[in-house]
Amino acid sequence: MITHTLIYRFSKPLDEGTRQRFFAEAREVALGTGLVRDFDHQHQLATLDGRPPLAVIAQLAFEDLDALRSYATVPAVREFIGRWKSELSWEIDTISHHPLRLSVPR
Repeated sequence: MITHTLIYRFSKPLDEGTRQRFFAEAREVALGTGLVRDFDHQHQLATLDGRPPLAVIAQLAFEDLDALRSYATVPAVREFIGRWKSELSWEIDTISHHPLRLSVPR
């Protein structure tokens, strides 16, 4: 399994409705490709310097690297990005990796 992590940094805070629409559609598009096994996102809770949180993290789960590579070529994915990029301003960092195994000491 491959996890594709995306960190979106928006140029201004998103209102809750816009954030929900954006990521609901992102989830629908991702899962609709048949290449993504799961999708989730979380918004940044706070910043350490008191500025408004502008980041959202999303993760997509793929069976393997071939599925991830194919995902980038799907027309619906490209259309989603182009349409929303014209409405919202963001920068994005991505990393593909094996799922993390975090453990919390008791």
